[in-house]
Formats: sequence, C-alpha cells, structure tokens
Amino acid sequence: MRAPQIVIFTDVSSPGFGRYAGTYRIATELRNHGYSVQVIEYFTHWSTKELKDIVKYFVTKDTLLVGISTTFLLNEMLRTRTDIQKIKDKYGNYNDEGARLSQYLGRPDWPEIYDTIKERNSKTQIMIGGHKAGKFEPGPYIDRVILGEGEESVLNLCKQLYSEAPSNSKHIKIQYKRFTTSSIRYEPNDLIFQGEHLPIEIARGCIFKCSFCSYALNGKKLWEFNRTPELVVDDLRHAYDNYGSEGFMFCDDTYNDSVEKVRTYHKAFKKLPFDQTFSGYARADLIISHPETMDMLYESGLRSVFFGIESLNHPTGKRIGKGMHPEKMKEGLYRMKEKWPDVIMSCGLIVGLPEDTEETLRKNNEWFLQDDCPVQYPSYYPLYVAPSTPGGGLYGKASDKNSKIGDNPFSFGYEVDQHGNWKSQWMDRNKAVQLTEELKQTVGDLPGHENQPESAAWVFFNRMQNIGYTPEDLVQGNVTQDDVVIRENKLKSEYKDKLGTL
Repeated sequence: MRAPQIVIFTDVSSPGFGRYAGTYRIATELRNHGYSVQVIEYFTHWSTKELKDIVKYFVTKDTLLVGISTTFLLNEMLRTRTDIQKIKDKYGNYNDEGARLSQYLGRPDWPEIYDTIKERNSKTQIMIGGHKAGKFEPGPYIDRVILGEGEESVLNLCKQLYSEAPSNSKHIKIQYKRFTTSSIRYEPNDLIFQGEHLPIEIARGCIFKCSFCSYALNGKKLWEFNRTPELVVDDLRHAYDNYGSEGFMFCDDTYNDSVEKVRTYHKAFKKLPFDQTFSGYARADLIISHPETMDMLYESGLRSVFFGIESLNHPTGKRIGKGMHPEKMKEGLYRMKEKWPDVIMSCGLIVGLPEDTEETLRKNNEWFLQDDCPVQYPSYYPLYVAPSTPGGGLYGKASDKNSKIGDNPFSFGYEVDQHGNWKSQWMDRNKAVQLTEELKQTVGDLPGHENQPESAAWVFFNRMQNIGYTPEDLVQGNVTQDDVVIRENKLKSEYKDKLGTL
C-alpha cells in the first residue's frame, strides 16, 4: 500500500473483539474518492512506545489528516468531571487542556502523542469525530472537530486540506446525502480476521421521536436514509467472499421500524449463499403488535436482540413515547422467548425518566430477577440531560436539540445546571447514578451472571464470538471477565502482529 494520506485511530469500549461501522464507512467513502486510508484499531490499548512507533511509521509527508474516533469513549466518562490535577502531577508538564483531553481520550500521554504526530508532519491536522464529538472544542491538541455524520464532512475536510486554500473552519458538519447509495467495503489493510463478525449499516436514523433521545436523524420518514436491499446483500456477500464472514452486527437504530422493512430484507436475505446470523436493535412493542414479523426476523438470521424498553412504569412510557402497557409488553416477551428459545434477548432501561421513582424502579426490577424472565440481560443507564449552556467545551454543548427533554427540560419537570447535573420531583442525577449501580448489581447476582461482562450478550454478541465464545456460552453464563480479557488480549496481539506486516 502507498503511504496513507489519512490515518484513523479507533477502538471499542466493550468486551470482546469488534469494530464500529462508522469508521469503515468513512474509510470506504475516502477510498472511493482516491485517498489512501489506514484504520488502526485499539487506540487506548497501545503502549506509549507502540503508539509512537505506529505514528512514526504511518504518518509521513503525505499524511495531512489523523482522525481520532470517539467510539471507544464510555458514556459515563463523558459525564464525569476529570481529576485534572492527578494527571498533571503524574506527567508533570501538562496544562489543564492537555490533561483534560488525556482523560477523555483514554490516553494520559495524549499531548506526547500529539507532539509526535506534529514532529512527523507539522501540516498534519488532528481531527476528533464520532460519538459525543460535540463535547470537544478545537484548540491545543485538537485542530478540527467533526460533528454528526462523518462521511461527507471528512471528505470535504480532506478536499480542503489538499487544496491551495484550505478552509479555516474548525467545526465541520455536513449531512451525508449519498448514504442510501453507498457501500461499506473492508480492504486487506483493514486486517480483517477470517470469519470475523462485522458491522453493517442498513438504515440510518429512527422514525420515532422518543422524548429522551438525542440521536441524530430521529423522527425521519419511513424508508428515508435506507439503503437498498441489493446494496446490503452486496456488502454481505463481499464480506463473506473475502473474509468468510457469516455473522454481522446490524447497526440500525430500529431494525424493525415497519413490517414492510422486515419483509423486504427478509426476502432479500434469501438470496445469500450462506446462512447469516446477526444481532441488532429492535422495538419489542412493534414485534408484539405485529407477530407476523417474528418468523421473518428469525429466518433473516436474528440471534441476539437489544430492546430499548427504557421503563416498565406505564405513566413513564406514555411520557417518553413508548406507551405499550407493561403487562402487555411482558406477555409479548414471553411469547417471543417461546418462539425464539435460542435468541438472546437483552434490554436497556433508563434510571431517572419522568414519573419513575426509586420505588417503581425497584418494583419493576423484581420481574427481571424472576427465573422465567425471558430477558436474559437487562442493562441500566442513568438519564443524561445535556446542559443548556452556550459555548460548550468538553463538558457540554448547547442543548440536545434532538431530545425533547434536553431541549426543554423544565417542561418535563427537570432543572439542569451547566455540567449536566439535573434534578426533578422524582430524583436527581446523583440518586439516578447510585440507583443504576445498585440495580446493575442485582442483575449481576443472578445465576449465570456472576463476573459476566456487562451487556455481553447483545451488541457484544458478535464480538464475543470473535474471541471464540458460542451463543450457548453466553446464555449459560460460561463467560467470565478474566477469560474474556485473556482471549481478547490474544486476538489484539495477533492484530498488532498483522499491523506490523504492513
């Protein structure tokens, strides 16, 4: 391969070995326009020396852009004030900004790495993009920030950097208009393992408008930002033909947003020359309301599903846009489990939503603790409300415009300060964080969940298989944290060895 013009560092914050689709979609878009791109995984796992060696090899006079994907950032990290002084004491010469960025990038040595990049090529621009990129501001150690969808924004930035008169804009945000006709292609220098379970994006955005949700493109029209079945099948076949991949993570916000969509892709997947399996996000209430989709989803390959249930308190569900009665929801989940005995079902619940109290949360949690509960892995997360402060910086941005709660917290009964600390008549953020940890612990104490990596069975379903675990291992609780660490370190070592061959 010729010297890369763009180097992108990425990572995953979860157990197992896996990749994020967004980084490789950006790489595909850039490659299609003639740019040479090197994606480098496990940004936070390399030692300082290793990462410096990587920088010295891959950053050359031809490299004008180094991207850092924030996909490896843990949500809680973004909500926690950093101990700046601790990092400064350890590394000596760091200013506040350098120490703060070091914490958020998961690399205490970040300014040192930044300097190494600039020493290799002073013209190289350092870009931050991905999940929660709006938390960052251009300044020392960061030259550009990509907001929202990255494919077209990064491409536009590259065109500027390689032109005679590059733009001085530090924030870049362009909607990716070509998504519906685009592809995702993994190339040999991506170092894909044989049989690796890979992420595939079928659709982008969500047709629903849940009040708490700040994701981009929520409230889109049905079939808007959907790729054609032919293109999706072509991507799946490419992964199978080149890497033997038969398992995938479908990254759609809501795979089953309509019966028509489920039926359309079910018909298309019958053309595949292999029996695919996939994990994905879905709405349980829509499957319950449309039971005819159950067979189609299973025949399409669904083997692990994550439901965003959010709350089993009926008044809460109605306030946030998920109004199915909890008892009807439970009955439907029991039917699904009877229909899909080998499908791993997980769900997410948010602590701190309107009308939900400590009492309602603890009472509803008792259902997940029952032996016959069809949901094997419930996950709890504290409510996050973006601070409604101008400017933003690392600790926030101007309000979460796509979230009704973030946009107008007062109307939902919340007061929010500049750091995102909120309080309501039902609880405050500190209580929500405390209660989240307590509820997580009750789930962790269930038989088969001891030492289980959190949420190991849904979005991580494919990642766990990449390191040699079977779905049965996950269901039966044969996976311990120590085992996972050993196996993922072995595969990461193999990845490092393969990178060395480049």
